[in-house]
Amino acid sequence: SDTTLATCFGLCTSNAECIVDNTNDLNGSAGSFDIKGKPTVTGLAVLDFGDNTTTVRQITLTNTMGQTLKLWTLENGRNAMEINISDLAAGLYYVTVNAGTHFQTRKLIRI
Repeated sequence: SDTTLATCFGLCTSNAECIVDNTNDLNGSAGSFDIKGKPTVTGLAVLDFGDNTTTVRQITLTNTMGQTLKLWTLENGRNAMEINISDLAAGLYYVTVNAGTHFQTRKLIRI
């Protein structure tokens, strides 16, 4: 079957419609996150969710073809998670965080 990869530059609903047009409004939202560390060099990245620890999040790593490569779950009470991509080839990947009916996707580059 075909895979659809929806990319939104902001926080999106599950039907890929953006609900904000200013990424500054995302602070504190359930699906909002930053990628920290040096994944391009070390293969390790930290997904930082700020102060939000009350939402279970599903994290998906996909390639540019939309194929799912890795899946993680971040449980309530945690606001950060380290992911290891050192086993992946150099290239462009997408990290998508689903939190309830909202999701956010960010690019992740492996050199």
